[in-house]
Amino acid sequence: MTASAIVVDKDLTKRVWKSIGIPVPQGVLLGADATDDVLTEVIESLGATGLVVKPAHDGSSIGVTKLNTPTVETLRQ
Repeated sequence: MTASAIVVDKDLTKRVWKSIGIPVPQGVLLGADATDDVLTEVIESLGATGLVVKPAHDGSSIGVTKLNTPTVETLRQ
């Protein structure tokens, strides 16, 4: 039951894997209340060639979106 609860939470899964030495891609956990300035910083630091956006608490690939040319507007969507 614990393992199932952990893997549904993508951020928690990433932290657990990282803590035991499994390499994970760089990422940022954002909420719907993130400001345009924060989104711009994320795009500048991570999204030069694109971003993969995942809901934090859905299944492994449910709701995954690839933004080839991320903007604040597309990231908000």
